[in-house]
Amino acid sequence: ILIGDNSLVAPGADVFILARGEGMDTIRDFQLEQDRIQLVDGILFESLSLGQSGQHTTISVDGEQVFKLNNVAVADITRDLFIEANPPI
Repeated sequence: ILIGDNSLVAPGADVFILARGEGMDTIRDFQLEQDRIQLVDGILFESLSLGQSGQHTTISVDGEQVFKLNNVAVADITRDLFIEANPPI
């Protein structure tokens, strides 16, 4: 779990927690094939703002940049990468 402004490299399949008000975290080795992002605090995929900054994807909630995924193209980000606490039916 990342809380605050962190930079992380972690081998293997990981679940990163995305929450409001915890600062901006940089994930340096996000693997599209195996890693996931858990949305908490009522955050839904539809409420995310995705952007491209050079070779990196940025993820913002309510105008606050919360994640930077190094070397991940925003075009590769899909709903399937996210785990919602209460997914829409």
